[in-house]
Amino acid sequence: MAGGGDPDTVLDALWDLVWAGHLTNDTFGAVRAQVGRRASRSGRRSTLSSRFPDHAQGRWSLTSSLVGGPPDVTERHTAWAQLLLDRHGVVTRRTVLAEGFPGGFSALYPVYGHLEETGRIRRGYFVEGLGGSQFALAGAVDRLRGELTTGLVVLAATDPANPYGGVLAWPDIDEVRLARDAGAYVLLDEGDLVGYLDKGRRGLTLFDMTPDRFGQVSRAVAEVAARHRRLTLITVNGSPATASPLAAPLSEWGFAMAPKGLTYRG
Repeated sequence: MAGGGDPDTVLDALWDLVWAGHLTNDTFGAVRAQVGRRASRSGRRSTLSSRFPDHAQGRWSLTSSLVGGPPDVTERHTAWAQLLLDRHGVVTRRTVLAEGFPGGFSALYPVYGHLEETGRIRRGYFVEGLGGSQFALAGAVDRLRGELTTGLVVLAATDPANPYGGVLAWPDIDEVRLARDAGAYVLLDEGDLVGYLDKGRRGLTLFDMTPDRFGQVSRAVAEVAARHRRLTLITVNGSPATASPLAAPLSEWGFAMAPKGLTYRG
């Protein structure tokens, strides 16, 4: 129990400890009152309206008794191994490298070996060209053995289902920087990289300029535009989008001429 001194100062210090994760309360009412108080005072310091204001209500306690000690190395490696399995379905040496796990594949290998020995995962040569040390969930193996989904799909560049920039290298081109950036998208057709939309969603790079694909590509770009509610495509393969052979198909999917390029109107 805190006593003496200025109540405002004591409560400010208490809430500093709350935001730092050192204190908790047995009621959420104090949090609601504190958030409402901070939003309503408009930068001016308020005075306490009573001896026990709303943002001081409840019983306070230290969080140290609720939080266990830090996990050991085995626990960390086990958690990471399971996370990568859940994220990718099939984990290879390149998968771990792409995720940037400290210690690399060799650190997780004993965990995967134990999971395989206990029958919780499978080991095999599931994906050609990715080495012999591959571990997978049973469900992932069954899906790999099933029929492939045909047709063009659009994925976030950071999506684990996008192998490029991770287990597979990006195409070697100088004109554009390809990366697994947040906000960027890839267009895939049965695993082949067809196109790349940069993180600003202003430049589209197509690796297959076959006219038969233009309709599918335009639909995929329109899907991204609808997801973000607006999109202005300025360039296609480094040239103005308005002069691209993709301009006409894009217009059929809701794009219109704009001062800077082709803007999605819905």
